[in-house]
Amino acid sequence: MSTISNGSVTSKSSKQKFSAQLKELLVSAKKVLGNERDIDTLDRILDDKKELEAKLSLKISEGLAKDKQIANKNLEIEKLQITKKTLHDEFQEQFKSWDTGTSRQKELERETAELRGKLGEATKRADSAKSKNAELQQEFSNCQNDLRNVKEELNRTSKDLRSKDRELSGALSELDSLQEEKKALGLQVLDRHELSARFGGFMESCHMLAKEFFFTQLPDSDSCDDLQDKLYQSGFTKMAPKSIPISSSLPSQFLRMAAAEKIIAQKLCTNIFRQYYLPETLADRQAMDSVLERLLRVNSRDEAIFRLQLLSAYKNEENRHITSIVKSTIQEVVTVLGPLISPHLQGDFQVQTGQALAGSREALEPCSEKRRESMR
Repeated sequence: MSTISNGSVTSKSSKQKFSAQLKELLVSAKKVLGNERDIDTLDRILDDKKELEAKLSLKISEGLAKDKQIANKNLEIEKLQITKKTLHDEFQEQFKSWDTGTSRQKELERETAELRGKLGEATKRADSAKSKNAELQQEFSNCQNDLRNVKEELNRTSKDLRSKDRELSGALSELDSLQEEKKALGLQVLDRHELSARFGGFMESCHMLAKEFFFTQLPDSDSCDDLQDKLYQSGFTKMAPKSIPISSSLPSQFLRMAAAEKIIAQKLCTNIFRQYYLPETLADRQAMDSVLERLLRVNSRDEAIFRLQLLSAYKNEENRHITSIVKSTIQEVVTVLGPLISPHLQGDFQVQTGQALAGSREALEPCSEKRRESMR
């Protein structure tokens, strides 16, 4: 820029010198030539010169502008060089990252291959799961059908249960009314536990009786043959469960005790523990049944009350009947088992047998009361 400015100053000074010389030359020319035509030509030349000078000045201005543009371009080139270097550095870094990315891509490709293998296995498992799912769906459908059937059955059962509940409520109401009526009639209810305890005590007394008198040595008063004949005549041989050896051995004692218990039990079942009705005669029972049946058709409650009152009138007859049965049973037991007992112990055996059978009467008493209530 400084070089161009110095050139322009030098050209101006040279122009001024040239103009002065030219004027002097023209003056001299006018003087020499003195020709007007030549002067006009010279004027045109001067005008052309001015025009050329103007063009030259314009070109100089354009050159200065070009120089300025070149300077600007140089600045832009410097900036581009800096940008190029920056881009080169960035490219180097990007290349390094691309190289790293290539390695990472290989790793990703390897992982992708592994994942594809796993995907294949998962697909196989999925296919297997689909088949299992289809089976489970079918099983679920069957379960739903079963559940539907169960619900229907439950509904039917619920209806039946509600119906049974209504029936039970009605039965309970009827039972309450019957309980009140039974209480009003004075009816007895058998206590099974008490009854079982009574019979248990009675059976224990029978066992102790048999053990005391038959789990012993045989009486010395008779020989074996005589004892065999007496046992046959008394009926012991027929009633015994099996042939019993006649001796004083321990097994024979056990067998005699067991046979005695069996015979006592048979007599009790045959004579005492059996159902009987009062009045005893058939004609009296038929007459009483006829009256009770007519009253039953009119009023069942009055029939029950009258029947209890009527049967209570036979209490003495019942006691006499039971006493007679007990005495006859004692005599039968003593007759059958007497040959196995020493003569001096037969009195004690008869007394204790009577006490044991009296226990059977006490055990039988609640059953007798219940039988009188239910007898018609």
